[in-house]
Amino acid sequence: MSGLALFLGLSAYFFLACALPLDDLSPFVTNSFDPKNISDSHMTVTDNTAADFLTLLSAQYDANNPNPVDKGYVRDDSDGKGTTIFVLDSGFNLERYPDEQCLDQRRIDTFVLEQHIRSGGPLTQEETNNGDYLPTPDNMDDIADLYGDELFHGHGTPVAIVAAGCKTGVARKANLYLVKISELIMNSGLPRTGLNGPNNMLYGLHHVLSVLNGYRGLSIPRGKAIVLISLAVERRQFLMERHTAQDYNAMETDFKMVLDALDRQGATVIMAAGNGGNEPVPSFVDDSFPQHLATQDSPYIIVGSTNNKGQLSSFSSPGRGNVSSF
Repeated sequence: MSGLALFLGLSAYFFLACALPLDDLSPFVTNSFDPKNISDSHMTVTDNTAADFLTLLSAQYDANNPNPVDKGYVRDDSDGKGTTIFVLDSGFNLERYPDEQCLDQRRIDTFVLEQHIRSGGPLTQEETNNGDYLPTPDNMDDIADLYGDELFHGHGTPVAIVAAGCKTGVARKANLYLVKISELIMNSGLPRTGLNGPNNMLYGLHHVLSVLNGYRGLSIPRGKAIVLISLAVERRQFLMERHTAQDYNAMETDFKMVLDALDRQGATVIMAAGNGGNEPVPSFVDDSFPQHLATQDSPYIIVGSTNNKGQLSSFSSPGRGNVSSF
């Protein structure tokens, strides 16, 4: 799943909502604009060199000119200070982007799940015979998978930077807590395929929950945590891998329990819709988990992707039934 798909959709939901007529918004969002719920604003800052996805956020609603880039990116100068963004993803190479770190004004913490959890266990004998191997264990390297342009791109790195990079991100003063949860199979020095399943995602979510409960000595105020999940598991694939319906129900219960626990801790959980909109048989949001748990009456948010004009990207997986994508 594309990190930009996650964050352009996320940003559009949280920021463009401010520019839409209130009558078009849900009661939840409308109530948030009540005067008693609006705190005194900090000083606003205008960045005239910002990227399109940032200028889109602060643009006033105008169907004829949805992204007036000449107006710049106008934002509150608090820039997310005091908030911690947990990113569960493929790894993070932030050391390559020192201009995005700004460690003098916020924390960046990291955690790597053990390799046997990220990979789902050892390789099969057939994979080993084919020359497959797992990379050096327990580092934060972000290589991700082979994309359509035949180049290897990281995934977690751009997600973290767009979320909170202090040069090009949205919440530039927010703390980052980066959790590497997935793994790769390598062959001849190149990634062959990515590995991601329900167990490593569950371990990652439980780790976040333990941090919110005081593990590692971090004190994160209630309501000041955002959990970003930009990976997913296809429900169809899970059942095809010789798992039973009973296995699926048990896994679903485990996800519900940890997500509900995060909600009780005051964390906002946001999931990527996915990039299946352009497939011959389009993939819907509810085809993946834990995304299918983000129903309209749940506290979880599903975000899709927009282009630089605020229009829904054709590849963004659409919502269906009781699962909506913003």
